[in-house]
Parts: sequence; C-alpha cells; structure tokens
Amino acid sequence: MRKIVLSCLAVTFFSALFYFAALWVGLLGIFLMLVIPFIYYRTHEISPRAVITEGRPLLPQIVAGLILCISVMALSLVAVAIIAIYMNIGFLDSLRTYGQSPQNIFMAIFVIGFGEEWFFRGFVFDKLHKDTNNKSVAIFVSSLLFGLVHFNFSLVGDYTVIMLANIVYCIIVGLLLACARAKLIPGRVMQSASLLSVSIAHAAYVIFMPIILQNV
Repeated sequence: MRKIVLSCLAVTFFSALFYFAALWVGLLGIFLMLVIPFIYYRTHEISPRAVITEGRPLLPQIVAGLILCISVMALSLVAVAIIAIYMNIGFLDSLRTYGQSPQNIFMAIFVIGFGEEWFFRGFVFDKLHKDTNNKSVAIFVSSLLFGLVHFNFSLVGDYTVIMLANIVYCIIVGLLLACARAKLIPGRVMQSASLLSVSIAHAAYVIFMPIILQNV
C-alpha cells in the first residue's frame, strides 16, 4: 500500500509540474516537461520507440487509433448536446472558432496528441503500472490526473460548471484511452492499440472535432 501511495504522489507531482509549465511557460514549458518521460524510460533502459509502437505492425495501430477517435468524437457530441441544451449555448461558439491554422495543427499533433499521451498514457501510466503491478490503479490515476490538468482558471465564474463538466469528460476519455493502451477493449483490432494509437486518436480529435462543431 505504501508503494502505491508513493507512486501516486510522484506522478501527481510531475503532473502538477506539467500543468504549471504549460500555464506559465506555454509551449516551451510543455516541451521541457516531455523530457521527463524520456529520462524515465532511458533510466529503466526502455526504448522510447518500443513504448510508442510496442514493436507491432503500424497499420493495425493506426486503424485502432481512428476507431478510438470516432468513439471519442461520438462521446464528445453527446457532451456538447447536453451543454447546448442544459447549460450555455454561448460557450459552444468559442469551440467553433478554433481554426485549422498550421500552428493549431502542429499543436494538435505534437503537443496535444503525442505530448499529452506520451506523458499521461505513457510515463504516468507505465510508472504506476510498474510500481504497483496493478493496471486498474494505473488506468484510474492516470485518467484522473489527465482530467485535472484541464482545469482552466479563465473559465471560473460564468463557465465554472461547464469547466467541471469538461474535467469529468476528460477523465472519461482518459479512461477509454488508457483501457485501449492496456488492451482491455475487446476486438481484434483494438488488441493492437498502442501509445501510437491513442496519440493518433487524440490528435485527430483535436483537428477534426472543431470542423464538426462548426457544422452542428
């Protein structure tokens, strides 16, 4: 039990650093924090490439990622519908204004897609799993921390309820992606899901979901 608590405290500390680095330093801070997983894997003599692809054929991983992306989009549309009907339709307008500029696409692929997955479904998940030998702890804690780093100070006030709902939504998405990486989602294709798959799913969601919202 002591080892589980210490491991959870360690990943919570690093997740807090990730959050405040993104908040205070922005893009540079996020890239600096992504060094932590590299250090962790090199210290344990694990190849980053092996972590990302698990040495599996790429095509099934890509297909699994696209299936995950569609699933997350469907979940998001349900959440958006609830917000639109019961909360504040005005908040959706800000989501629709996210443009597909080269900078945003770069952010979606390398910072949000790969970066967040490399940190949470990679480093945080693997450290917890290694320290506790318990997939359930790794899945739940990594997903909880992933949700909490989406706390947004700028939304406190008029959009507090929506922000809290978004945190819950991110936790649910985190659970789905973590379960996919842990090979807990049934189906032959989903057994090929890897860190690459969840990164593709996350990036594709960020790129294409605003396009869908613009036509809702």
